[in-house]
Amino acid sequence: MFDLFLKKKIDIAAAKYFWGWFEENEEWIITNWKTNSMDVLNAIYAVIDPVFPYKKKNGLEFQFGFHEGRGEFEFFHARQPALKRDAEILRGMMPEKIAARWTFIIDK
Repeated sequence: MFDLFLKKKIDIAAAKYFWGWFEENEEWIITNWKTNSMDVLNAIYAVIDPVFPYKKKNGLEFQFGFHEGRGEFEFFHARQPALKRDAEILRGMMPEKIAARWTFIIDK
């Protein structure tokens, strides 16, 4: 019931920070994702989690990979309308430099 009163809304400042961080750390992500995937996942999670303040702690699911010069960032919304909407907003905020090498996929 308490959930009805919460405003499920993306944190725009955190989303901007996420993309800035991702851009700054892109080479580190690409270089380390195969050998230190948990370190990379934990680092990404730490900066993407605040983008969705209404999600429970450790409630976001995503995966990524980088092959032959292209990256994929797959985000799962688990059929939650607010999360899907906000993932679309986040994808729309992706800097052109990142979008040139990465695809942001929104999945169920």
